[in-house]
Amino acid sequence: MSRLIIVTGGASGMGLATARRFHAAGDEVHILDRNSPQADGAAGIAYHTCNVADEASIAAAVKAAIGDRPLHVLVNGAGILRYAPSESATLEDWHAILQVNLTGAYMMCRAALPNLKAAKGAAIVNIASIAAFLAQTRGVSYGPSKAGLVSLTQQLAVEWGEYGIRVNAICPGMVRTGMTNALYDKPESIAVRNRKTALNRVGQPDDIAKVVEFLAGDGASYITGTEIVVDGGMSVMGIHLIPS
Repeated sequence: MSRLIIVTGGASGMGLATARRFHAAGDEVHILDRNSPQADGAAGIAYHTCNVADEASIAAAVKAAIGDRPLHVLVNGAGILRYAPSESATLEDWHAILQVNLTGAYMMCRAALPNLKAAKGAAIVNIASIAAFLAQTRGVSYGPSKAGLVSLTQQLAVEWGEYGIRVNAICPGMVRTGMTNALYDKPESIAVRNRKTALNRVGQPDDIAKVVEFLAGDGASYITGTEIVVDGGMSVMGIHLIPS
């Protein structure tokens, strides 16, 4: 049976890879993003302009995409990243990152709740980060925004379980996307980052999309309120990197 899917931040990177996977499975997929996907990158997938930092924009986009139809899967993939050390980061950047990465996901969940309830067995997948529990240099507001998203995931799982709505989060490690591509623009940078993972490679968007697909499916029907780390073993490499 075809499902109705919304993917925020679906114009590129992990969001687009996720949208493509659902579309290939025969689902009706709607991308909500500030930017439109490339014409050849999202063929057959509906697109709606949406700024997840703005509640009115979210409401309008959800209405345009699905109206009052049941929503089976909501993927909160929209996110922004701005690097700055803690002593010089601006409050403007702090608020902007929290507004998109955390508050935006919350507003999207609330706006879609009537549709999720109507599906009688819906799933929400939030794209967090291993930065939720591992400090990141010059990422003073990014980590807290993702830690908050993990906490929000648990909160909504507890409150909305009575509606049959499962809520889970994915915590990616290093994944090469348009947003992070500048970190991989030199061969030596890629080599260093590869060595920081147990699998000796940086992740690709589809590595995350596969796990989103799993969490949204019947195979995860008894999984809710948890976060799954998808980082190639990066978060367990600490002691291994210390010379013996």
